[in-house]
Amino acid sequence: MPMKMPIHIIDKNKVSRYSSTNYYKPIYKDVYGDFYKSLEEDENRVHQKIYRRFDSELHQDIVLVLGKAIVDKNKKVIGYVIIEILEKYFNQYIDDVTFFKDSNIYVTDINNKIIVDRNHIENVGKSLNDVINKNDKIYYSSKDIKKFNVISTIPKKDLYYELLSNIKVFLILILIVIILGTIVIYNISKRISNPVHEMSEVIKQIEDGNRNIKVKYSGDDELGELCDKFNSMIQEINRLIEEDYNKRILINQAKFNALKAQINPHFLYNALGTINWMVKLGEKDKVTKMINALSKLFRYSCKNSEDEVLIGEELKAIDNYLYIQKVRYEDKLNIEYLIEDEIKNCEIVRLTLQPIVENAIIHGLSNKAGKWKIIISGKIEGSDIVFEIKDNGVGIGNSKHTGEGVGIDNVDTRIKIQYGEKYGISHKSEENLTVFIIRIPLREAVNEKSSFS
Repeated sequence: MPMKMPIHIIDKNKVSRYSSTNYYKPIYKDVYGDFYKSLEEDENRVHQKIYRRFDSELHQDIVLVLGKAIVDKNKKVIGYVIIEILEKYFNQYIDDVTFFKDSNIYVTDINNKIIVDRNHIENVGKSLNDVINKNDKIYYSSKDIKKFNVISTIPKKDLYYELLSNIKVFLILILIVIILGTIVIYNISKRISNPVHEMSEVIKQIEDGNRNIKVKYSGDDELGELCDKFNSMIQEINRLIEEDYNKRILINQAKFNALKAQINPHFLYNALGTINWMVKLGEKDKVTKMINALSKLFRYSCKNSEDEVLIGEELKAIDNYLYIQKVRYEDKLNIEYLIEDEIKNCEIVRLTLQPIVENAIIHGLSNKAGKWKIIISGKIEGSDIVFEIKDNGVGIGNSKHTGEGVGIDNVDTRIKIQYGEKYGISHKSEENLTVFIIRIPLREAVNEKSSFS
């Protein structure tokens, strides 16, 4: 920034020849020496002198004087050029500097003499080393030696106080940011986790068998769309499960009816063969009784209104079947019943026991010489009913007739269709007896069905 400085031209006799001011030449002689004498001793360079006085015309303080000797062609000093530097010149560079409470700024010359002391005018001209506080933090404009240097001093207590204040403000700002960030993150995470948690709870309930449930979250964001898709998926799964369940019912019912259809012709063929044999022998009374027993048995086996009947009715059908067989084999066949009365009013799949008895006679006993024995037992075991049909025949796999086990397999399949895989038919050998074990659930008859007596 351009600034007007007082300029003086003085002759050898110290008479003013020119001045940019209205006053007479200044006197630059003090306790620190005569400035003119310094100019004469070394006329080839510019000299400077710290010299503070108040310029009444400019109403400003002069703090520094620059001067150089004027020489003629013979190198003889004939006068002097003097420039006075105003304090304002230095202040324009240091006024905008931010200060701490007790900080200070100095401007020094090449000899480290104070030209400007911001806080203490009386220190002008003194050595900086005699004035400055060694405990203060000192900052130099440059480490290189220059004609002018700017030095800033800051008391350490102020520096640390300001530093601690800034740290406190910084920590408070960080704490505020952390709190705000935590609140924002919590709200965002809650907004995301709540639907996910709700969906997880719904999945757990679905795993427990409750499929008539939906995620209640609804929104226009990706989570809302995900929940809508999840609910749609549950509805579709329920539809497919119900559709598959109905298909399985239809398939199982078709299988069940087909298996019953397989049993009826098979038994009828064997029964009619027995009657044909007796007709040839001329035993008309026995034939009449056998036809009566066969008609009851056939009517029972062909009745398709109900898949399950009372166990008492099933046992009565076995009685009719075994009557026909006893007439045929006379005293050779012995029958023994060990049936608990409690199970007679419970339910069983129609034609469960008769095919097992028939298999025992055809494939077990008919291949054996001597007396035949069949033991039919039934009892309650826990929540199940267990039947055992024992015979003293030749054992499984030793039959001379074809089709061994076909009827048993059909009955086992029907039981599993009706009651589940844990129920059905198994077999074992016990003291020269072949034992077939039939396991069904304990299910008492509903009120609509009449009790068996």
